[in-house]
Amino acid sequence: MVKKKVLFEAKLKSNEAYFKVNVNEPNGICTFSYSENGKNFIKVGEPFQAKPWKMDWR
Repeated sequence: MVKKKVLFEAKLKSNEAYFKVNVNEPNGICTFSYSENGKNFIKVGEPFQAKPWKMDWR
């Protein structure tokens, strides 16, 4: 079972939101950001280290 954790909350001005994850190579440090217009992204949360993982779609 995957544990869920709220990293960030914000009130949006509209019903649309865009989410982005940037992964820096070669170290795999990831950052999340969001935008209400798809152009101006705001970084949220703390950077974290990506880990290898395989999705099982069965």
